[in-house]
Parts: sequence; structure tokens; C-alpha cells
Amino acid sequence: MPALTIRLHPSDNVVVARLDLLPGTELPEERIAALGPVPSGHKIATAPIAQGDPVRKYGQILGFATEGDPAGRACSHAQSGDGRFRPRLRVLRRCEAD
Repeated sequence: MPALTIRLHPSDNVVVARLDLLPGTELPEERIAALGPVPSGHKIATAPIAQGDPVRKYGQILGFATEGDPAGRACSHAQSGDGRFRPRLRVLRRCEAD
């Protein structure tokens, strides 16, 4: 069975859902379970991310957590529109489970 998520870089603290995941879906390769519904293509924290900690994808910092996120929670981020990284912005929001 193929993995349900994709880890884009070994140093990332998020993975990407390959398909829609239901709450409680086990992700054995990450040793976590989805805490809520996770749409395909969305990021999932693989370890607790404390408020202010960097969120890493592609081996790069995408932004900094505005609130703490436990492992298994889906996260989304605001786009700047032009694709340029602005390290002074806090671009990640806590995602609420439905």
C-alpha cells in the first residue's frame, strides 16, 4: 500500500496528504494519526509545533506558527501573492477540525 502522505525533505516538520484523510486515519510512516479531516494536498504537522516555531516544508521555513499545533493537525498558510518569502510575516494559522 502506498504511503498516505509525502515528506518532501527529511528536515520538514510537516507532510502533505496524498488524498483526503478522515479523522483518526493512522499514518504509520510518521507514527501519528490525523486529528481531524485533512484534504488532499494539505499539510499535516508530524510533531508538535509550538507557537513561534518555524514550519518547514521543502527543507525551507514557510513561516512561523501563530499558535501551537499538535502532531496530526492539518495546517494551512496564507499566500503572499507573489511567491516571495517574507521572513518577518507569520503566515501559518491554526486549523480547526470540523
